[in-house]
Amino acid sequence: MAGTISNVGGGLVFTGKDGVGLYRLVAMKHAVGMEARGLKMSRGRSWTAVAKKEFGLSRCAKTAVVLTAIEMAIADMRARVTVVTE
Repeated sequence: MAGTISNVGGGLVFTGKDGVGLYRLVAMKHAVGMEARGLKMSRGRSWTAVAKKEFGLSRCAKTAVVLTAIEMAIADMRARVTVVTE
């Protein structure tokens, strides 16, 4: 199921499996960036650890490698999502 991004009432609406997946990846990218600057984003496992496991990276992978993997996944997902402007 393809996703869409719509601009509704000044906000963005992500729909469909790919749309929600894209939102999750963008949130993950920003969370990893914030953790790299020293801010903790959750009580449990760090977003960096979650991203490393999800993308099959080693536990000692650098943050730049993790961010690159996330950005590549975002680019792939954007190709599958339709942007609707109203």
